[in-house]
Amino acid sequence: MNRRMVVFIVCLFVLVVGGSLTSYVAANGSSGLIPGVLTVTRNPQASVSAFGEGQGFQLFLLIGFILFNLVGASVTGAALFWFLNREVENAKVTPPAQHETILEALRPQNRATDSVAGELPAQN
Repeated sequence: MNRRMVVFIVCLFVLVVGGSLTSYVAANGSSGLIPGVLTVTRNPQASVSAFGEGQGFQLFLLIGFILFNLVGASVTGAALFWFLNREVENAKVTPPAQHETILEALRPQNRATDSVAGELPAQN
């Protein structure tokens, strides 16, 4: 079975399950089936633009919360990408190390400050 067929079968399964849940909710009402879903009214002539008690304030809080999180995530992402881009630019400028093996790259190197005064550091 190839990959496209598996994706097709999974999508078909998700659509069938979603359709059956939707028809069940439509037939039996949403009471208790989906947490957080409240039936406000069963009147088909009810207004969709009028707020009930406290609903306007809750909507305002929800929109504010979502915007606050979106701005925070955007600033965090921008800072992360700026930092990563800065490191990539530094890596492009730095000449590559000339090591033949990994062990040679990981071996501690002698530094000028480690040598005795007047001696030159060992060259590898």
